[in-house]
Amino acid sequence: MKKIHIPFIALVLALATASCIGNDEPTNSITQVVKMYNRAIGDNIDGCLFSTATTQIAIDMNAATISLSTNARVNDRQRPSFKVELLKMTTQSAGLYTFSASNVKCDNGSTVTNLQGTFDMNAGVMYLQYLVDGETTVYSTSLLAYAYTTLSSSKDGGTPYSSENSMMIFRLDSKDSTKATLEVRNLQLSPSDIGVDAATYDTVSVKVTDDGYLLTADRLKSNTYGSTYDMTDFNGVVTNQGRVLNATFKCKGYDVKYHGSMFKEN
Repeated sequence: MKKIHIPFIALVLALATASCIGNDEPTNSITQVVKMYNRAIGDNIDGCLFSTATTQIAIDMNAATISLSTNARVNDRQRPSFKVELLKMTTQSAGLYTFSASNVKCDNGSTVTNLQGTFDMNAGVMYLQYLVDGETTVYSTSLLAYAYTTLSSSKDGGTPYSSENSMMIFRLDSKDSTKATLEVRNLQLSPSDIGVDAATYDTVSVKVTDDGYLLTADRLKSNTYGSTYDMTDFNGVVTNQGRVLNATFKCKGYDVKYHGSMFKEN
């Protein structure tokens, strides 16, 4: 099956097709609003504090710069917001960029230091990490999307089948961070399995942890019309501050192991 990746809020597609009005030359720049998932950890926080942020991102591929404005809850009273402009993006590999900033002032007087960001144009995902007032670290991701994957499936102890085409995307409920929907792209369990290009599932239980998330479900019924790819015994562990997923589940009589990374692993 063809490998299909979903950019966050169609940002990559927009970048690929953006052009100036009245100008035939592509601008390769776009301004987009995306939702980020934040996890704040610090000595003043009991465990991990989760929040979401509406984040505006502007990317100019010609100049290789990125500007963004975002926010995160760092305690029960404060949600500092900040803006950085025209940060230079450094190419790490084809489509993979990093950027950084320090000493950024927030609207409430707080200071952001050690801002580190990663953007993968191929998979359409972004990761941010920064320190607020020298005491609270914020880890922020655009969706929980894992495009660089290995899926291993076996049935009745038979020869395992391996694939690198699948992609998993978890979207947390905007009103209840303990729930998420799951979307799977290019799910195929054996060479003879016809597979499914896209299937969606409700509802995965979510627990926020110091290193990521725990994702569980006893049974996941596909919402996709005609799909027979229901799952049971789904257990997923997201680590590396949201960037790596390891999951196991059962589907159509197969025992499935899934390893996914938000960014291409070396």
